[in-house]
Amino acid sequence: MKVASVQMNATSNKDSNLRRILSKIEEASEKEADLIVFPEYSMFYPLRKDLLENLSEPINGPFVNAVRDAAKSYNINVIVSINERSEMDERRIYDTSILISNRGCILSVYRKTHLFDAFNIKESSIIIPGESLSKPVKIGDFNIGMLICYDVRFPENARTLAVEGCNLLCVSSAWFSGILKEVHLLTMLRARAIENGLYVVMANQTQPCFCGRSVIIDPFGVIVADAGEMEDHIIYADLSLQRVLNVRRLLPQLEQRRPELYYNLVK
Repeated sequence: MKVASVQMNATSNKDSNLRRILSKIEEASEKEADLIVFPEYSMFYPLRKDLLENLSEPINGPFVNAVRDAAKSYNINVIVSINERSEMDERRIYDTSILISNRGCILSVYRKTHLFDAFNIKESSIIIPGESLSKPVKIGDFNIGMLICYDVRFPENARTLAVEGCNLLCVSSAWFSGILKEVHLLTMLRARAIENGLYVVMANQTQPCFCGRSVIIDPFGVIVADAGEMEDHIIYADLSLQRVLNVRRLLPQLEQRRPELYYNLVK
């Protein structure tokens, strides 16, 4: 499978962001990518109250439908992030990733479960937490799982997806820049790859607020593609199921788990 990770800086202009997303889908298709992953908040940013009210949409809204049409037209699977309108709470949204097939079908929906109430930021004031992980979805040789940004600080998420068969973890992110923030991000992404023997594809927003460094990481923690601080840029990598199988054979961590020792984790 050939994957693409997009590094971009979304603005408050939703129509402009959508045009850029559709352009990146076309560009990745021309490079014969099978899957393209977009960052968190790629629909619009910042998350101001007035923008939430005027620009957020339901999953079946025109924004997602336009991406679905492009995925079908260009024969490419797409993971896109939206600011999903809530019918239950007009003051807040869901932070949602959607996996769309190359036929334009919605295969999976994941709403961010761990909210970034840290470093003097309080996402829960504008975002409603999701209540479940989405099970991995098979596309070609790979079982694709999705997480969003702050979720990677909780290793239980990736491990749960791996136990359920995930061998390709896709992370849509808007990781704020700051002291040691980039170090944390790359360290944890590599750890999630190594401890679960899976590929990680992370798409991140970049300047002025976020740190960039969109990466594709192999199951041994090797960074095979890195966007650095480049803006409006796509990185690519060819993924091999055999690489996953070889790593998991040499380092059979999932088989060696002892869940009976971990019962306190669910308390």
